[in-house]
Amino acid sequence: MFLIYLGYLLLRQAVDEGERAARYAAVVAVIAAPNIFLVHQSVNWWRTLHQPASLLKAGGATMPAILWGGIVVNFVGFGLLAAYFVARRVALLRREAQAAA
Repeated sequence: MFLIYLGYLLLRQAVDEGERAARYAAVVAVIAAPNIFLVHQSVNWWRTLHQPASLLKAGGATMPAILWGGIVVNFVGFGLLAAYFVARRVALLRREAQAAA
């Protein structure tokens, strides 16, 4: 899955024309989308290398409650980090628009 994503990014950068690069990358993304299902189901299909599902299990999560705290803290932390990056990007785009005007 990582290699497909890396190939998507490389293809996006390899083509100089913006719209053509976006079209090619979109085709790769549509073709690669079924890989998400394959990776998700590999936990159930090939149990020799993977532990059983612990979060998205049919009968409910089997993970200990203490670990949920770590998941929540990380989720909130990454959410705040993403919000910070978006706010910085918006501020940068506003400054670029003001400089161009």
